[in-house]
Amino acid sequence: MRVLLIEENQYLSDWVVGVLARHASLLTVASSGKEAIAALAVDPYQVVILNPAVPRGHLHDLCGQLRVTDPFAQLLALVVQPHTDEQIARLGRLDVDGFLTIPCPAPELVARVRAAVRRTADRVERADLVVESKNHEVRREGRVIPLAKKEFALLIALMRANGAVLSVEQLKRRTRHLGPWRVRQTVMTLRRKLGEPEVIRSVRGFGYRFERFVPGDSRSGDLVSCGSRLPS
Repeated sequence: MRVLLIEENQYLSDWVVGVLARHASLLTVASSGKEAIAALAVDPYQVVILNPAVPRGHLHDLCGQLRVTDPFAQLLALVVQPHTDEQIARLGRLDVDGFLTIPCPAPELVARVRAAVRRTADRVERADLVVESKNHEVRREGRVIPLAKKEFALLIALMRANGAVLSVEQLKRRTRHLGPWRVRQTVMTLRRKLGEPEVIRSVRGFGYRFERFVPGDSRSGDLVSCGSRLPS
């Protein structure tokens, strides 16, 4: 597994690294948000572990940057005990995929990170649409579709929701705080580039969702990892 840890506390960093080192094929420690973005630009990571106390800038901005730089990675927030109700409320507003409470038994930390890795994929397929994370390539029926970085991030956010509706506000956070108008414009651009049949649907008054089925296609719309084929 490939893990990026964003942590400036040397004690916590050493403990997490000591636990995960034997299980990770790539384990990088960044002491700031800037270092983390630079690391993500070089290597694809499956899991990013973030201590919310580290960013010196706006925490939501960093989460948005992480989503845009590598939308495939699972983003986990460290919850260091003891904690206050205010800290928990703040964490609840973050655009993260899960939480890791520490201290905890070492096997539990490994199990939770492995579970996050299983939720990632280097390649995902849905009907006739294929997305590969390593080269940020999108193909439909064999045709390569060039996408800008924020278009790619928005597409992955919708695909990972697996049919659930995402609001404009949620998509703003996952595309580095595009304004509501820009989110809608990006959706329109994506629809045009992806072509027919349409795979991004508007849900009036709520937001957008990614179609789990394409009309006329009998295959399931669930995401499949590592290039597995969908059942016919």
